[in-house]
Amino acid sequence: MKQQGARSGSRPPVLLLHAFPLSAAMWDGVIARMAAERDVLAVDYPGFGGRPAAVGEPDLGVFADDIAAELDRRGTGPVIAVGLSLGGYVMVELVRRRPDLLAGLVFADTRVTPDSPSEAGRRAVQAARIRADGHVESLVTDYLPACLTATTRADVRTALHRMVRTAEPEGVAWTLHAMAARTDGRAALRAGGLGLPGGVIVGSDDALCSASDRATLRKALGGARAYGVPDAGHYSAVDNPQGFAAALKAYLQDWNL
Repeated sequence: MKQQGARSGSRPPVLLLHAFPLSAAMWDGVIARMAAERDVLAVDYPGFGGRPAAVGEPDLGVFADDIAAELDRRGTGPVIAVGLSLGGYVMVELVRRRPDLLAGLVFADTRVTPDSPSEAGRRAVQAARIRADGHVESLVTDYLPACLTATTRADVRTALHRMVRTAEPEGVAWTLHAMAARTDGRAALRAGGLGLPGGVIVGSDDALCSASDRATLRKALGGARAYGVPDAGHYSAVDNPQGFAAALKAYLQDWNL
């Protein structure tokens, strides 16, 4: 877990949780625009950003427990969790396990409902291919294109390709199975997230999360406000870090956090 920014007194730090199959490096552009104002933490999950893969039964709760242990070790206190795509799934597990560590919830380009059987099946096929290949190149060719847009800059595409290739193949396969096994998070948000300031950030051209997904998530958060990121696809924080940071700052201002 890396931390940037000066200590910001009573304001809770922001914890950034990355998308699949990227790493904490996806947040660099956002951190550069936030760190002057408050503490910002970014975490790599096991299997990503050079970390060894998780072991045991695939369960995103393993990632949540790993994050919670690090926050406890640092004595950070409650954080404003910001999760993009897979990061949103991990946030649900944090709500279930350690709501005491949370001061706010921002879900970006993600959803709170589980995979359909066909989606889970596709993840299983993808995991099997990666294990058979022994590398993650199929994610660059078969997965990333749906996360990008026609306007995604060439340098951003190159950076994303490089980032994906740092992922550990077994960690990617394990995570695919863990995502497929996740359960509906709506009840957890209504219960464990009760009273937490909620927000939803959406890339204007995100083709993976539907309007229905976003409406369901906002309802689960008690009618949370949505903030748009222009000229951005599923990886909105990478496509337009300035727009993402502006949306996040608007959420913090709206809730006086």
